Amino acid sequence: LKACGGADGDSPHVQLLKGIALNLYGKPAEAMRLLETLRSGDYALGALYALKHSHLLAENPDRQSLLEIETAMSSLRDAPVMGLFSAAEALFFQKDYTKAKPILEKLVKVVPQDPMISCLCGWTDLLLGRDQKSTLEMFDRAVEQRYLDGYVGKMAVYMSRQLANDMKAVSKDALTVSFSHLPFHIEATRACLLAKEWNNALQAIQNSNIVESDNVFILFLLAVHTICSSGIKLEQALNELQKARRSIYVVDELRVAISLEDVKEAAAKVKELMTMDSDDPYAALGVTLSNLMNGKVDDASAQLTFMKEANPTITGYAIYHFAEAVIAKYKKNSYEQFIQFINDAIIVHFDKIQVFFIVESGALAEVVLLATLKCCESVTPLAGEHVLLNRVPHSPCRRGNRGARNSGGRKCHVM
Repeated sequence: LKACGGADGDSPHVQLLKGIALNLYGKPAEAMRLLETLRSGDYALGALYALKHSHLLAENPDRQSLLEIETAMSSLRDAPVMGLFSAAEALFFQKDYTKAKPILEKLVKVVPQDPMISCLCGWTDLLLGRDQKSTLEMFDRAVEQRYLDGYVGKMAVYMSRQLANDMKAVSKDALTVSFSHLPFHIEATRACLLAKEWNNALQAIQNSNIVESDNVFILFLLAVHTICSSGIKLEQALNELQKARRSIYVVDELRVAISLEDVKEAAAKVKELMTMDSDDPYAALGVTLSNLMNGKVDDASAQLTFMKEANPTITGYAIYHFAEAVIAKYKKNSYEQFIQFINDAIIVHFDKIQVFFIVESGALAEVVLLATLKCCESVTPLAGEHVLLNRVPHSPCRRGNRGARNSGGRKCHVM
């Protein structure tokens, strides 16, 4: 829109788009002042839809003004083509695609060859999840007239269908039509990334730098390229880690097994860690967690007590206190102890994250709320433990093992 300050800068359509942009930018008061000047003319209906959005975004919406806007909109239902298009455009940018769709369907029948209408109809279909043959046809109509957004829309359809080669072919044609149109370079890069053609993706990024060297989205795609192109080395790195048998790697494997609720794999990793020297709390509490996953609450309790005596520092980790809470809830059926151990875990958690106190305090408040709510429930105990444990650093208890049962026959959702 900044580039529209030339001959067309004062056109009603550009002014309407500026008003919509101000709404999206969180400046409804400025948008109202601009849109009020457009309440008459060909784009009046679109201006009214955008103006209504401005009032709804305001801190204190003026109900009387909203009523007047609704009345004015009702009187313009039979607006000319561009008036209806402007209304669909305003609704589109408000993400009200379901209301924009019938307006566009009506317009496509009246002016089937208008590329702007065809494109907006195609984008609306795509964002409604209706990737049909007709969606591609809408963009094809625009492409036939070399309307630039038609090429972008067509590539978006192919991207949604994971058709990298078709996307690359369209990007090649598009760049022939206009090499200076940055969205074409962006889509060309995405096509190469989708095809896993890392060298071609890098070339597309370099081509885009000719048009605009400091575009944020291009820099993002460069970062994606760097990460993805390095991914081909991951298998070799994993093999080297496995050969080295470093405890930190095995601990990560244990965490994955627990997250996937793979009881057998978790038990195997616990046994492997027992042969290694590791001070990680995951390793120290591995047997306890494995027993809980298998529903062996008594064994888990005994192991937790033994671990505390053998390694007193383990109480310095929140996961230890969460394990205590789980055991108290299942073995002793004590909600009082459960709350106490949850509180202990929160205190330890605060001690561990003092540097990140402001960032994490919201999550901890949620932990307290969830724990309290769980204690007030009479339904399946531990149904939310995996939610609580997932909030805690150094916690291997990520998700519930829905297959395991405690000594009372109830399922144990530990991780």
